[in-house]
Amino acid sequence: DLIFIIEDKPNAERDHSLAGHILKIHQDKNINYEIEPELMRKYIAYARRNVEPVLSKEAAKVLQDFYVTMRSGAIDEESPVPITARQLEALVRLSEASAKIRLSPEVTKEDAERAIKLQEDCMKQVGYDPDTGKVDIDKVEGRTSKSERDKINILIDEIKEISEEYGGSAPKNVIYGNLADKYNISENKADEMLNMLNTKGVIYSPSADHYKIA
Repeated sequence: DLIFIIEDKPNAERDHSLAGHILKIHQDKNINYEIEPELMRKYIAYARRNVEPVLSKEAAKVLQDFYVTMRSGAIDEESPVPITARQLEALVRLSEASAKIRLSPEVTKEDAERAIKLQEDCMKQVGYDPDTGKVDIDKVEGRTSKSERDKINILIDEIKEISEEYGGSAPKNVIYGNLADKYNISENKADEMLNMLNTKGVIYSPSADHYKIA
């Protein structure tokens, strides 16, 4: 239900502290835990087995309002879809989990708000599309974002038009120029898309630095 990006960036102070902690575990078996692992395991097992929280009206309204508000951002076909019913189901499960860990028989408004915050943080990390400044659910689920698909379609159309103008195939430098002048697409981005389309067999190179639709 949640995806978070974990970055492992070198940091001398943090690396020193982490290495010391790991080595200490192997040197001294008497670790002072905030909560003993065995007690934590029993607590989680008890919560799973005995607690089945029910969604309250207040919690349901919080989730519904969030879902409708997020969906309203995609009012036309050009806008990326920020959330689907699948994410709403995930929010319900997260809200129930929040209540369950408290051993509560009811999912409260606070549980729903906690679930929403977790999902918002997740979507901002993995689903934010810098081209549109919005969250795109396709990126969250590992698919190509709408803005990326639009650029690919633009590139294909340009290759078709340039190929007709230049006798059957499109020179790479002309493709670069058209994409930059018309759509503000950088040469690096154009090259990345050309390589991807070439690898997938959508286009091919009949001669050096020329492309044609397959």
